[in-house]
Amino acid sequence: MPLFGDRLILLHIHDNYGVFNEDKHMLPFDGGIDFARVAQRIRNSGFGGTMMLEVNHAKTQMYREMTPDAYLERAAKAARRLADRVDGIG
Repeated sequence: MPLFGDRLILLHIHDNYGVFNEDKHMLPFDGGIDFARVAQRIRNSGFGGTMMLEVNHAKTQMYREMTPDAYLERAAKAARRLADRVDGIG
């Protein structure tokens, strides 16, 4: 990211636990990735493009019981929280 952040136009963002062959495509802050650190690296990289959540509720047990509205609300909050951290607000 430090070398190419200002050249990137899109980031696909998702969380996971880093288990080989078990990428769950979870919402940010629901897995094991340190998104405070990720946000700082994005902010410092010169990235000015779009961040898009690349998530799949069906791959993770914790989301299966949620209604679609509840899942989308949780996704929106995670996206806002990440964007705020990238912007240096949160």
